[in-house]
Amino acid sequence: MSTDSHATHDLPADASSAEVAPLNVTPTEVTPREVTPYPDEVLARQPAGYWTGEAYRTIVGRIRAELAVEDLTQPHWWILNHVAGSPARWSRPDLIRRLTRFDDQNTDFDAVLDDLLTRGWLAPSPSPPPPPPPPPSPSSAPEQTTAPGSEPTQGPKGTPPPEAAPRPEVAPRPEVAPTLVLTTAGEAGRARAAERAGRAHAQTHVGITSEQYAATLTVLRRMIANLGGNAELP
Repeated sequence: MSTDSHATHDLPADASSAEVAPLNVTPTEVTPREVTPYPDEVLARQPAGYWTGEAYRTIVGRIRAELAVEDLTQPHWWILNHVAGSPARWSRPDLIRRLTRFDDQNTDFDAVLDDLLTRGWLAPSPSPPPPPPPPPSPSSAPEQTTAPGSEPTQGPKGTPPPEAAPRPEVAPRPEVAPTLVLTTAGEAGRARAAERAGRAHAQTHVGITSEQYAATLTVLRRMIANLGGNAELP
C-alpha cells in the first residue's frame, strides 16, 4: 500500500502524498461473502504462490475493470497520480524510468503519455525563462598597447605586441525534457477514476481490520525477502 498523497490504494505513485481510504471501510451496498473456514494445519499446507497469484488476478483485475470505464489502463492511472502528487516535477523520461518496474503488460509508456497529452489531461509545465548569458571574462578583453586609432607598436626590445586572449567558449545548454502538470480536465478524470478505484479498494477490505492487513503484508514481505526479492515499500 502506497503512502503517497495522490497514490490511490494498491497502485504506486509519487512518495510525497496520501489520500488512501481507511482499510476497514465497508461499503453499504456490499455484503461480505462467506469464506469456508479451515483448520490452521490445513491452511499451513497451502501453496503461497497459488493464493498470491489468485489475489493479484482478482484485485488487479477489478481495479483495471473500474479504470476501463474511464478508458484508462493502470499505467494511465499511475501517471495521473504521480503528476497530481507532484505537479511540474515529473518529465516523460523520469516517469518511464519510475513506472516501468511496476508494469507486467509490456506497456508502451510513450504511447500512454501521448494519449493523455492528446486528451488534454496532461500538459507541459510552463518553462522558466533562460538564464542571462554570463558576463565576459576580464581575461578575454584584448590588451591596449597603443593609443586608439594608431598602429600597434612592437613591445620592448622588438618583441611583437601581445595577442588578445581567446574568448572562452560557452557550453550549450543541455536539452531538458519538460515536466508535466494535470489540466482541469485531467484532474476531473483522475477524480472520477479515484472514486471508482476507491470503491474497489473498500470492497477488497470488507471484514479485514487494519491490523490484519498489515500482518498479511508483513508475512508476504518476509517471504519475498527470504527468496532474495525486493521487500521494501515501492
